[in-house]
Amino acid sequence: MEAELERLRRQLQEEQQRREEAEAEREEAKARAAAEERQRKEEQRQREEAEAKAIAEQQRREEEQQRREKAEAINRRTTLTEFLQACHEIFLSLRITDDETLTTQGDVTKPAGRLYPNQIIPWDTFPTYQSEIWAELSASPAFASNRVFASTHQLDHIRTTMDPIDSEELLRHFARSAVEKPVQNIVDEIFNDGTLREKLGLRGRVSFQSHTNLGQSDATTVDEAMERMSISDTSRGNQRATSARPATSERRGKGGGRADQFCIYRQEDGSSSPAIAIEYKAPHKLTRGAITAGLSGTIVPGRDVINKEGNSVEFFSKWLLAAVVTQCFSYMIDKGVQYGYLFTGDAIVFLHIPNDPVTVHYYVSIPGVDAQKDDEYGVQRTAVAQISAFVLRALAAPPPPQEWQRIARRSLDTWVVEYIDVLKKIPETERKKTRETFSYQPSRWIASSGSRVKTRSQCLPIDDQAGAQRDDDDDDAGDGDGWGHSMAPSPTPQRKTRSQTGQGSSRRRQGEKRSAAGKGTSRAATTAAAKPTTPKPRLEDRPYCTHECLLGLVRGGPLDQHCPNVQFHRKTHIKPDTFLRLVRRQLLTDIGVDADCKPLYVRGSRGALFKVRLSSHGYTLVAKGMEEHNARHLRHESCMYQHASAAQGRAVPVCIGLTDLEIPYFYDGGAYKHMLFLSWAGRPLFKFINQDNKVALLERAKATLGQLHGLGLLHNDAEMRNVLWDERTGGLMWTDLERAEGRARRPLGEICPNRKRNRTACKLISGSNDEFSREMMLLSAHVARSVR
Repeated sequence: MEAELERLRRQLQEEQQRREEAEAEREEAKARAAAEERQRKEEQRQREEAEAKAIAEQQRREEEQQRREKAEAINRRTTLTEFLQACHEIFLSLRITDDETLTTQGDVTKPAGRLYPNQIIPWDTFPTYQSEIWAELSASPAFASNRVFASTHQLDHIRTTMDPIDSEELLRHFARSAVEKPVQNIVDEIFNDGTLREKLGLRGRVSFQSHTNLGQSDATTVDEAMERMSISDTSRGNQRATSARPATSERRGKGGGRADQFCIYRQEDGSSSPAIAIEYKAPHKLTRGAITAGLSGTIVPGRDVINKEGNSVEFFSKWLLAAVVTQCFSYMIDKGVQYGYLFTGDAIVFLHIPNDPVTVHYYVSIPGVDAQKDDEYGVQRTAVAQISAFVLRALAAPPPPQEWQRIARRSLDTWVVEYIDVLKKIPETERKKTRETFSYQPSRWIASSGSRVKTRSQCLPIDDQAGAQRDDDDDDAGDGDGWGHSMAPSPTPQRKTRSQTGQGSSRRRQGEKRSAAGKGTSRAATTAAAKPTTPKPRLEDRPYCTHECLLGLVRGGPLDQHCPNVQFHRKTHIKPDTFLRLVRRQLLTDIGVDADCKPLYVRGSRGALFKVRLSSHGYTLVAKGMEEHNARHLRHESCMYQHASAAQGRAVPVCIGLTDLEIPYFYDGGAYKHMLFLSWAGRPLFKFINQDNKVALLERAKATLGQLHGLGLLHNDAEMRNVLWDERTGGLMWTDLERAEGRARRPLGEICPNRKRNRTACKLISGSNDEFSREMMLLSAHVARSVR
């Protein structure tokens, strides 16, 4: 019994133990399962964290990539189309101040007599000409696709920092940043493209400057006076400060003031010439409404506005625009340029004086309206694109000849007018109408078929162009630049002339009958028309005679066989008097497009330089011209060259002599009646001197100056601008002797009788009190200040 109980007890204990072990196993299994769950959850959490981190890292990388791409896009250089569009965005952001209390104020200026055109007519073919330029640019696909232009970030900086336009001064800054620099960059890149450079015949680059030795530096511009004018200040008297009168010879020689800006063509050979005259007019004064109302058709100033009365907005607008166009037209005639434009910021008026200089063509563009995004040619009608094409066309045109200048001054009258005075006489109610009303319909541009653009070296006679010339209406007759159809070639000795064709105004034809250059067709011209001839080299490309050659002419010596023109000098030199007589006769009639006298676009305080070739004998040299009121200075300079005759060809140029012209040579607003003929001495030393060579060049300059001093000649203007370096010979020469004086100089090294008592006096003779030594010291000081 006890054994049975013991057995049952053990069984119970074992059963209890099994239950406990099973429970323990279940608890352990639960614990393992819980641990496994925790581990799974931890792994899940870790996976989720890793995935989140990976996503965050991916997002960071993507955001960084986006920022980098955005920064690269902002700072990345642009293509031509992107560049033009970004420049256009600047124009669309232009703000104009309308609050009259914030605008410039000033007084009435003294009206200037300006040559005014007989007609101001629409330039209907302007879009065609612009399209032709863009067709030329398509010859180089790389030019349009290369990223070579300023980034959008740079242009956006201009857009966000520009001030509202309330004056000509702010307009000038806006034009410089938003138009002229971009245009300059485009021309630079075209020049860098060999295909386009060759196709367009580009010989250099452009710059925009308010003066480049092309006008009077102390002249007061009209717009400087405009800055002092209040637009709300009106004068409503019936007596106007505008009148017309025939131009006297003196008035025709001097224009009133100068243009605000010029586009300058800077060629690789170092020569520079003005290509375009630019006038800035503040948009709150010359409104878009006034422009479109005033330039809505042909204006004949003498018939429509000068000394006329009217009270309509159309009359006032026409009167105002005739005055503005006349201002720029007069500057263009003075400067001898056929292209110009008026710029207000939100409007451009392109101007062109054709071969017949009594007419001016105009084309009005409102870039904000013209450059429509839905137009495939819209980008070509932005302001920068239009001015770029306009500049390229101006560079491709040959400069107008002297005959063009003579016809203008013979045929045109003057209008005593100032734009600001006209503006002030327009009632405020009428000016307000021009601000509030604006009617403008952009013309439709048609893609060009790819007509070639004529270059300076590629301009054909009109006979060769006739087959390709378009049929224009009467208003556009004669607006080309080929010159062959309206200007006679210069009838100089041993030169064949072409027969004249084409039409001009009756007034001009009458003037040409009086011109010695327009005396009909010679037998030589008929022969030349029948036989093809080798194109005559441009005067600009002809080499100058050597100093030794011209010394031979002056002194009756032998020909210099090293002179590049010796083949044209015949067997022996002519006499100086003969040279002066022949060149005087030549300058009377040699005024055509191929004339052997061209300005060098270099002016001093009184004179201007010209390149002249005596056509009959090939002598090629420089002429220094002066106007009548400065004649005595040129005569004095001629005497000073004679004083230094022993140093001619070594320390100073060779001087052939002085002549008085029968008819003045018109250039840069001046009428040059007297010319002094000199050998070519080179370019100003300051263009070449630097820190590395200044010591050596200064010593050479002092040595040549010392030669003049040794001849008793005191220069009196011994600065670097007047010492020239000749690349042909490597020599230095002094020029500009109009201020020079002859002196009787004591010999250097003079010994005083009493060395002790007169030591101080001796120092004064050879030291700082000696004019010659003082001039040497001033030269050294000038070089030290200028070259650092």
